[in-house]
Amino acid sequence: MNSNEIFKEQLTACFFEDNWFASLETALKDLTEEQASWKQEENIHSIWEIINHLVFYNTRHLQLFKKEPLSNSHPANEDTFIIKDGDNWHDQKEKLFLVIKEWIEELEKLSEEELQSSVREDNKEPWISVLLNVTIHNASHVGQIILIRKLQGSWKKELSVS
Repeated sequence: MNSNEIFKEQLTACFFEDNWFASLETALKDLTEEQASWKQEENIHSIWEIINHLVFYNTRHLQLFKKEPLSNSHPANEDTFIIKDGDNWHDQKEKLFLVIKEWIEELEKLSEEELQSSVREDNKEPWISVLLNVTIHNASHVGQIILIRKLQGSWKKELSVS
């Protein structure tokens, strides 16, 4: 198995296939907008806010990877969680899944040489390192979402992986 196949497998496991832990698709199953907006405490992010954050970073890294122009402004990390007026829960959730599917498609075309290449001329970090962090970041937030659902009482036992 080469590196791009490993990353494809990791993204698929995090988002679409239950394996050692429930995927994001399972973690969000039957989740209402009200449940997605729920906060145990004001200083803890809601599921919807976490989805916004994942959309931002997965999209940004995909744009970087595809060498697409990025916005000159880079919001503070905390600002990537914000739910803006007019945002729609189901649209935002779908946007995340579409970005991940696009990432998987890009990885299918990727060579090992490209994985070892620098992110940008001004950033010599290789893509393989960035993608390792992206997959860990995604997995961490999937676990956080499952915990939030358990805390709010909306997690169904049959969604758990045994």
